[in-house]
Amino acid sequence: MIGVDHDPAMFAEARRRTSGMPAVQIREGDAHACPPRRARHSGPGQSVICSR
Repeated sequence: MIGVDHDPAMFAEARRRTSGMPAVQIREGDAHACPPRRARHSGPGQSVICSR
């Protein structure tokens, strides 16, 4: 799973909350700038938006 956030406070909070989860990557950036998934993706997908 990859999490993306551009807000420094939210980025730090996400890193803190997922520090013990090796399958989770947190990346700094704009989620709206991510390219759409290609048709070759065969597994289930999810989008999650968190705010505070």
